[in-house]
Amino acid sequence: MDLENKKFFCGIDPSISATGLIIIDNDVKIIEEKLICTKKKDHPQDIEYRIIEIIEKLQCLLNYKDKIKLVLIEGISYGSTGDGAAQLAALNYAIRIWLLLQNIPYKEIPPTSVKKFVTGKGNCKKNLMLKEVYKKWNVDFSDDNLCDAYSLARLAKHNYMK
Repeated sequence: MDLENKKFFCGIDPSISATGLIIIDNDVKIIEEKLICTKKKDHPQDIEYRIIEIIEKLQCLLNYKDKIKLVLIEGISYGSTGDGAAQLAALNYAIRIWLLLQNIPYKEIPPTSVKKFVTGKGNCKKNLMLKEVYKKWNVDFSDDNLCDAYSLARLAKHNYMK
């Protein structure tokens, strides 16, 4: 692949159990597709170790560091409550801090903005996102985390190229 004139755009859909990561080029070809799955550990610092594992698996971004023009990270759903919301917030900030330390440009995007970009509505079910991504771009995902990451990467390219 001729990387000379390529620009890359990345979408990250953070989740403690299954973080989706997609990198596309300026021709919208998927360059990297990764579902980073972690398993619950029988340890008092379970979440901390899982976040470290996710960050370590994001190292693949460094292969494209100089070509990545923008990473969009799906933001925290402010309607969520409880331990899950706190854990997701911790993961979201850990990813953002890691990207900042790597000098990789990023922005956080509210989940409603991603859904509106794909479906025209700010609120929809995950299965509708899968269906609309297929209808709109003819790309089929069986995992909603990868679908959201792809949608974020497309939105990153769209926003960058405006």
